[in-house]
This record gives sequence, C-alpha cells and structure tokens, in this order.
Amino acid sequence: MAAGEVIGSFIEQELKSTRERRASIESRGVTVITTSGVIVTLQMAFFTALVPKDRVASTGVRTFVALSLVSFLAAAAVGILVNLPARKQEMAVDLNTLRPHLTDPHWSADSDQARRAIAAAQLHVGAIAFGVTNRKGKTLIFAFLAELLGMAMLSVAVLIAITT
Repeated sequence: MAAGEVIGSFIEQELKSTRERRASIESRGVTVITTSGVIVTLQMAFFTALVPKDRVASTGVRTFVALSLVSFLAAAAVGILVNLPARKQEMAVDLNTLRPHLTDPHWSADSDQARRAIAAAQLHVGAIAFGVTNRKGKTLIFAFLAELLGMAMLSVAVLIAITT
C-alpha cells in the first residue's frame, strides 16, 4: 500500500469520526431541549398542586421558580443553537475547485493525482467540520450548566415552599 493510500484512508476515518461526534453532540442538544421542556411542565404542575389556591407562594419561592424557568429556557435555547445547521461554506467543498480536474490533462492523469486532490478537499472539509463540532460541543456545555442551575433553583424553591 502506498503512503498516499494510507494518508487518504486516515483522512477519511478522521472525517467520519468528526461527523459521528457532531451527530452525537446534536443529539444531546435535542435531549436538552426535551428535558428542559418536560421539567418546566412538571415544575408548573408541581407548584400548582403544592401552593393552595387560597394562598400565594412566598416571594422566595416565586423568585427561585422564575430563575429556574429562565435557566431552563436558556438551556433549551442553547440546545436549539447546537442544532442549527452549519453554514454551507463551512461544511462543503466548493465543487468549482474540482472543475479543472475534468479537463483533458487532469482527467487522463495518474489516479494518484486524483487521490491527492480528493484528500486535500477532504482535509479542508475535515478541518472546518472539526472546528464546527468543537464549537457545538462547547456550546452544549452551557446548555448542561443552565439545566443544572435550573435544577438547583427549583430545588431551593421546593425547600422554601416545604419549610414555610
């Protein structure tokens, strides 16, 4: 096996790995959206049941419930951001760069030249996809932190409601 084939195979595997990682991160973003929505729904049902109709929840409870709602809303918004499609120029090779390879001197050239051009294009796409995936992963961390903060605020609200 020639060195070019080994390098080309490595580039293909890295590109595949990056795409799988991006799909995993985007899937987790959808999970954040779903869990935030479910928790907010349960939170509202819980506080509707917990606070009798003839009584108003304390200022502390209302404050922490509101902060919790804001945190879960932020988590869901960040989950949506994680799932926004990448800009077209970030994820695709400009096919016009391959047009010269359709002309006669290139078309009949050795297949190594074509493999080299394709490897260069894949390397370009892979580098961009890697950067996009890393940004999505870092953004997803904020969604998890917002959910964690929302859960903490909700817990404080429950403790205040139970103890007062």
